[in-house]
Amino acid sequence: MEGAQFIKQIVEQSDYATTLDLEEAYHHIRVSDSLLPYFGFAFRGKTYSYRELPYGYKNSLYIFNKTLVIALREIRRRFKIKISNYIDDIIILHKDKSILKEVTLKVILFLQNLGWKLQKKKCRTNPSTVFTYLGWEWSTQNMEVKMPRDRRHSMKSKLREWINAAHNHQIVKAKDLASLIGDLNFLRFQFIEASLILNSLNRLLTQAVKKGGWNCSLQLNKRILGNLYSWLHKIIENNPVSILDQNPTAMMTTDAAEIGWGATLQSINLNLMDAGRWKGKWHLTDSNQREMAAVLLALRSFQTDLINEEVQVLLLQTDNQTVEYSLRRWRATPALLHLVRTIYQLLTQLKIKLKTIHIPGLENKEADSLSRLAWRGDYRINPSALILTMNTLNFFPEIDLFATRTNKQCQRYCSLLKDRHAIGKKGAFSINWSNQNLLIHPPIELIPRILKKMKMEPSTALFLMPEWCKDKYRALFPTVINEMNLGPCNLVLEMGKSMTRLQLKLPPGNLTAVLLTSIQLENNYTGIQLREQDSANYPSNN
Repeated sequence: MEGAQFIKQIVEQSDYATTLDLEEAYHHIRVSDSLLPYFGFAFRGKTYSYRELPYGYKNSLYIFNKTLVIALREIRRRFKIKISNYIDDIIILHKDKSILKEVTLKVILFLQNLGWKLQKKKCRTNPSTVFTYLGWEWSTQNMEVKMPRDRRHSMKSKLREWINAAHNHQIVKAKDLASLIGDLNFLRFQFIEASLILNSLNRLLTQAVKKGGWNCSLQLNKRILGNLYSWLHKIIENNPVSILDQNPTAMMTTDAAEIGWGATLQSINLNLMDAGRWKGKWHLTDSNQREMAAVLLALRSFQTDLINEEVQVLLLQTDNQTVEYSLRRWRATPALLHLVRTIYQLLTQLKIKLKTIHIPGLENKEADSLSRLAWRGDYRINPSALILTMNTLNFFPEIDLFATRTNKQCQRYCSLLKDRHAIGKKGAFSINWSNQNLLIHPPIELIPRILKKMKMEPSTALFLMPEWCKDKYRALFPTVINEMNLGPCNLVLEMGKSMTRLQLKLPPGNLTAVLLTSIQLENNYTGIQLREQDSANYPSNN
């Protein structure tokens, strides 16, 4: 038995379709004489027995479909067409209108010869690219599906009745509310976010049934009005859903840890990374919430890039199965509902369709490293790599602005911690940077603040940062004199002692050295003249 989802897979653009409907479908199947006693019933003092398959028998659907599929298999082999059924509803698809019309008549004759009866009033033998099947209006020209006019009208009337009942706090049967929820759930094929706007209705029904069973009555309240009005708005608009299967043009990978989140975005023209720490406004109680919040923050971070790249289908890779399922089916537990709904609204605003895939945690290395970054900078560049960089760029800084006594690279330094030997007892931001040659290898979260201070206090700096940070903050840079790729971070950076203990990681990707200056240069200036510093400015490697 093949429903709307199967038709979505086999239908092609500009396909023509015809539909057939079998009359009294189950009654075509004869019941074995040995089983007749089990299908007997008494009425007005007389005993009767079904000789054909009855509708009330739980296996009738399976037996009927198993019988009909044999005929359909022969039709496919004989006429070389696409044909499918859902119980007694049959659809035939073909690219050529005239061929389809001819084949449809042959299929009807074939089924009648086998003893099947058709409801001629419900059969549509004239091929068309716009047709109604399984309660939906299909358009193969636009590859779209929407509600037919009669269903839309009935659903609007029903929702307005329920809205009035909720305003008046009417008492209704639990089964009536379950019927409404079932009708709305049917619309999930068009409105994939159906579960996200059924939460209040489901909660009211669940609480009532839990207390009084399925035969109980319940009083409506105004809490369900949000769901009802949302559904009414969607049904009035009746925006069709696309059934065109598009390939993703960009791939986003996310991960989250207790300290932060990380994400990568890859496409033909992009290879971006971003990360962040959980601030005080985030109250995330479990890993599922953190992973879902990471997806939301990644979408917000890459929003401009997704728009510029005109991404229509985005592939999300995550190592969390709950996140993958929730975003694939657009269903969520109460704890994740707000986050999932916000993600859906953002994607709708960006006009992006999301596809999801689960990947093993061991394959999610980059996003995992980004989510576990050592934000306080408990690592340093290898001194040999730094000396090579300074000689190549012909720049020799006088002070290391973000360091500690154990990882400093210059004799003069500002400390991230309390240190009586450091310059500036309150850190690098407490001193004046004007007209100084600086070495800046800061915590990643401080980069925007540092670039702002450089513009306010003109200076020249050798800025060490991951390559993905350079791409992210390039618009904030003052004048760039030169830059140099130093290689993978895990080769040129040395981990601090606390990183292993706290299970923190080095930034993924390459480390970049960028020589920046915020000092105004003369018009005829072709190269900055930087005075070389005495080797005494640097700590000994011994």
